[in-house]
Amino acid sequence: MDPSALDLLPDPAAVLDPGGSIVLVNAAWRRLAGAGAARAERPESGIRTIEQCLVSHGVPAEKAAAASVGIQAVLDGRIDSFTTENCCRAAGEERLFHMRAAPAPVAGGRGATVLCLDVTGSVDLERRALSQEEELSRRILDAVPSGILFVRADGSIASANGEALRILGVSIEELRSVSILDYAGKTIREDGSPCPVEEYPVYRCLRTGEPQPPMTIGGLRPDGQVFWGIYTAIPFTGSGGAVLSPPGPPERMCSLPPRSGAPPEGAVGAVPERGTKLKGSVPTTSGEVLSPPKECAPSRLGREHPPEGASEGAIVAFVDITPRKRAEQELRKSEERFRELAESIREVFYVASSDYSKIHYVSPAYEETWGRTCASLYESPMSWFEAIHPEDKARIATVLEANVDKGVTYSAEYRVVRPDGSVRWVWDRAYELRGRGGPSDRVVGVAEDITARKSLEEQLRQSQKLEAIGRLAGGVAHDFNNLLTVILGYSDSLMKDLSPDDPVYRALGDIRKAGERTALVTRQLLAFSQRQVLAPVRLDLNAFLLDTEDMLRRLVGERVYLRIATQPGLWPVRADPGPMLQVVVNLVVNARDAMPAGGILEIETRNVEREGRPPETGSQAPAGPHVLLSVKDTGRGMDPETRAHLFEPFFTTKERGEGTGLGLATVYGVVTQSGGAIAVHSEPGRGTRFDVYLPRSSEVEEASGPVPPLPAGPSGGETLLVVEDESTVRAMLRDLLEARGYCVLEASDGQEALSVAQKLDGPLHILVTDLLLPGMTGRELAARLRRQRFGIKVLYMSGYGGDAVRPELSSPDAAFIQKPFTPESLAIKVRDVLERR
Repeated sequence: MDPSALDLLPDPAAVLDPGGSIVLVNAAWRRLAGAGAARAERPESGIRTIEQCLVSHGVPAEKAAAASVGIQAVLDGRIDSFTTENCCRAAGEERLFHMRAAPAPVAGGRGATVLCLDVTGSVDLERRALSQEEELSRRILDAVPSGILFVRADGSIASANGEALRILGVSIEELRSVSILDYAGKTIREDGSPCPVEEYPVYRCLRTGEPQPPMTIGGLRPDGQVFWGIYTAIPFTGSGGAVLSPPGPPERMCSLPPRSGAPPEGAVGAVPERGTKLKGSVPTTSGEVLSPPKECAPSRLGREHPPEGASEGAIVAFVDITPRKRAEQELRKSEERFRELAESIREVFYVASSDYSKIHYVSPAYEETWGRTCASLYESPMSWFEAIHPEDKARIATVLEANVDKGVTYSAEYRVVRPDGSVRWVWDRAYELRGRGGPSDRVVGVAEDITARKSLEEQLRQSQKLEAIGRLAGGVAHDFNNLLTVILGYSDSLMKDLSPDDPVYRALGDIRKAGERTALVTRQLLAFSQRQVLAPVRLDLNAFLLDTEDMLRRLVGERVYLRIATQPGLWPVRADPGPMLQVVVNLVVNARDAMPAGGILEIETRNVEREGRPPETGSQAPAGPHVLLSVKDTGRGMDPETRAHLFEPFFTTKERGEGTGLGLATVYGVVTQSGGAIAVHSEPGRGTRFDVYLPRSSEVEEASGPVPPLPAGPSGGETLLVVEDESTVRAMLRDLLEARGYCVLEASDGQEALSVAQKLDGPLHILVTDLLLPGMTGRELAARLRRQRFGIKVLYMSGYGGDAVRPELSSPDAAFIQKPFTPESLAIKVRDVLERR
């Protein structure tokens, strides 16, 4: 080889013969060798000289020896070439040389050329470029909105990006001090149960060497806060290809030593024998070291070596979904609160599409109101509409078409027919569901069961109607009683002066009978209007029924089986026995007539505690202890229309001439005037039951004394003042009382009566006055007369009764006679009042 050609090379070069001796060096080599250059050209110099040169320039002895071994391997033909990097001191500064040995033909056989390239400048450039690249990579990783961890095979954490540190709430130093599996032991599944380490994606990736699909896991930060993430893990391995390294400066077989320290370890690579599989650190042509992580520690993964296919590390990526999870939890809590609210209210709450083709939600109250399951509604969304009463369906269809389809709020009442045939009233309100973006295709609605309210409204209307009819009946009865008083009074007076054989006597008798029958009708009207005068006493209904049992059995006849069931220890009630007998008889007779072919009639008594709920029909009794009198038959029953008019006067379902229609009206009046209530339960073909509620009496047993004897005589010579606004009645009273020997003064109102009494010089023994007078009541008149004439007796009379006169009779010395009355009864009452002490 021409020595001058070698001198043209700017980098040190040497040629070795087959024996390893240096046969030729160039000028650059001599400058690098310095004082040893002359010796390097002697025949005895060779590979050993090169090794010593390297050591003298600061290369560690083991790396220099490794270089000698590599050059010898080239000379021996065991390898085709050998390359290494060495940090040397040359010309007073540290330089990085790239040493390469390659075979070369020389005299005597296979020699080698050794070329030392000074790559210090290029390495600096490479390092600066690599540093910039690493900085860019680090910024990119820190900008990624996901946490990224670089995990070694033993579970230790090599590095992490900024998002990972933020999510985990730790510093990089704290992170590197623990194993990733320390986190695995503090994780939970989405259902809140602990997540086994075996399911942890990183663990599975390290064991199997396979990528792991995304998994949602909850973890615990050092501050005790729970965070949620979606984790994925991919493996990397050091065999069979490049290994991904965590961010950081790449390791090299040789790097410039620190200015104040020793040369780095491993500056010279070991040369393996020919055919040996390379293991451990593998140098690449660029000098980057691809090193597998250390073996997994047995204490971490429970094994001495990774199983077949296990990875030597893993890259873990996870996304922080804690805000989303919190939002989901709040949403679930909100939905749970909504569900609890929707399921606790009695109203039916629903969400449906605007055309009702789909039901998104319906509360359980639907099953109670419609009598159908919620599942059936989800399956058949229009089944709620199909259950609407046939009479209401067309109207509701029109409402839906006119309102809901156009996004307009609507409200409607309709009836629902349940599968068992019962009917419920529903108040349905639907509203278009609107959001921030405007109207949606859904409606939200509330359907309220208003059956009880409808029943109350019907009861109120019935009560108001009966009250109005009662006022009318009371007014009619009052007028009738005034007229009947005249008719009966004059009939009796005239009949006393005639012989029974006289045709006029018989005619007057017929007139009197008609008057008495009319008086019975007026008493029934007064009973219905609650304006009859009752004399309530402490009454035992059990004893009362047993006393009337024989009469009741005669009333019902042989075709009807009568059963009376009385509860022992029945509470007493306060009622007038006479009107109460009317109640029982009318109910029994109506039950008998409802069973023309025979049946069973049950009369039952028992103690009950009423909760204040009004009966189905009739007035409302107050809450508290009551005695229930129940009359039940197995007759033909009644439809709702009949029940609605049941207690109205003159309403009857009987044929003409079979009844007056006043029986149940009388029952209604007596019961309500006694402070009770009545309810009727009946359906066609299922019989009827009347429930009479009477308040429990709190009075002690009343002492009974001897019955006072009747007055000795019905006549006398006392002076009476008769005050009556009806002239015919006043004239009749004057004639009747004068015929009994009394001195009768008369007046049409209170002012006239006071004037008459003031003008009278003699004594005035008794005032006989109507209670309701124009301008001044009878009680007010009596009070003013008592101040003028101390000790005057008072007898009140009225065609009204009950509530209309009860306040006027509150004084203990008040005496009262109900119109119409006979001359005899009037005379006896006047005598009784006059002779009272």
